[in-house]
Amino acid sequence: MKKIGLKRKNFSTDFKRRIQNKILSGEYTGTDLCDLYGISRTTIYRWISEINEKSINLEVMNGKEQNIKSEESAESLKLRISKLEDSLKFEKLKSDAYHRMIKAAESNFKILIEKKSGPK
Repeated sequence: MKKIGLKRKNFSTDFKRRIQNKILSGEYTGTDLCDLYGISRTTIYRWISEINEKSINLEVMNGKEQNIKSEESAESLKLRISKLEDSLKFEKLKSDAYHRMIKAAESNFKILIEKKSGPK
């Protein structure tokens, strides 16, 4: 009986670095790149951590301190942080709106929607 399975894709280190740069620059999100290239988000973030570990190991082996982050990448990280903070604010507002809708529905319809935690 033959085994039928998916072939494993092999990507070059250069391709992995380009993916990493696109995410760290804020140009794309991990999800965007997953959809674009058909790669799982877990794989993309694993590549990023592997590449970061390799670059740290190379610095230690060379005995030199290298400036990993240039001013340009620092600016792109600040931009990414700003975008993430805005996204977090939006999600907090959305969560608050959902919570208020649940409370209003519970009081208007006299039904329990929100799960009560604790022992039974």
